[in-house]
Amino acid sequence: MAGRAFKGEQHGALNLLSRPLGRDLGGGDGPVPHEQKSCRPTTAASIGRLPGVRRPKAPFVIRRIGSGPRLSAATVHGGLVYLSGQVPDDLSVDVVDQTRQVLAKIDAILAEAGTDKSRILSVMVWLPAIGDFGAFNTVWDAWVAPGAAPARACVESRLADPAIKVEVGCVAALPAD
Repeated sequence: MAGRAFKGEQHGALNLLSRPLGRDLGGGDGPVPHEQKSCRPTTAASIGRLPGVRRPKAPFVIRRIGSGPRLSAATVHGGLVYLSGQVPDDLSVDVVDQTRQVLAKIDAILAEAGTDKSRILSVMVWLPAIGDFGAFNTVWDAWVAPGAAPARACVESRLADPAIKVEVGCVAALPAD
């Protein structure tokens, strides 16, 4: 609705923080079922006061696994393990064997971080040829932890080396202490 002003708009510049929360952005003035009484933004200082949110007692620690000059194989922070895209070492084999290599690397990195594939939260798969999707899934289905299939996306994408037939990145949770 171009040109229609609503509360919180200041001379054409949209300022959502000054607008009361819980109202639609289409200019309507009607309340929604969960209207807020305050519209103060959440800050780092206020996050510890939110119900159900525990504030850490020690400063956050970042641990890097397999660090090189350009990237780390994984970064551990805030109870999560972020793996960079893993590629196979032997590029002379087919997508099935490359997938096995990549998943074995993921297993090893997760173990070094202190977790395993049953705690993977999300996965991103890159295939340079989407026709290899079925072959990839055959290996994936045999590898993924039963009852613990993570959220996953798979896209066709040109990879750094034309001989790479699969790349996989993921995020996993660490076990609770």
